[in-house]
Amino acid sequence: MRWIDSAIGARLFMLAGGPACLALRFWRRNAHTAPTNPEVDLRSELTFNRSQGFLDLVLVNRCRMKLWVVDVTLELSALEARYQTCAPTATETIKLRQVIGPGQSLRASCITALYNGAGRPQEEYAFMVSARTRYRAHGDLFEQVLRPCQVRMIALSPIAVRRIRWYEKPAQPALPAGALPQLEPADLKWLDLETAARR
Repeated sequence: MRWIDSAIGARLFMLAGGPACLALRFWRRNAHTAPTNPEVDLRSELTFNRSQGFLDLVLVNRCRMKLWVVDVTLELSALEARYQTCAPTATETIKLRQVIGPGQSLRASCITALYNGAGRPQEEYAFMVSARTRYRAHGDLFEQVLRPCQVRMIALSPIAVRRIRWYEKPAQPALPAGALPQLEPADLKWLDLETAARR
């Protein structure tokens, strides 16, 4: 009788607890990508191809308006490297200054910035990277955060990229939330000119 009771209890748990666990996992996986404004939806993803030797950040505009992308800041943490030719910066910013139309995407290579941020190691090295993209939509400035990824490289050649799962505790980012550097005068000028020209 005990094994019958335990089997019934296991089935009841699967029926009641299974959907709740799946819902919690889905929420945790997607909570970081929820846009702060429901009308603004910019998605970011780190794409990797070892055979072709590219490691790119791809931005996809999934809203109905144009987005003015200013820059992307890569934040490196948990760096494991030897024989570096310069001091690691841990933070590198790539200037993009491009407009993404509705349904369009933008691809930016991250290899050189990651290599410089790691201190230009001469052997295999590994680190965790996150990225924050700044862009303007209907006059306001937004930030899109990329889920952290574990990256392995040799010099300027990427070897492997693994997305950090929601149940893995990521290392502290190089910059706390909201601590990105101020926009440069050239960035503001570009935003003003582009916004005026494309209205």
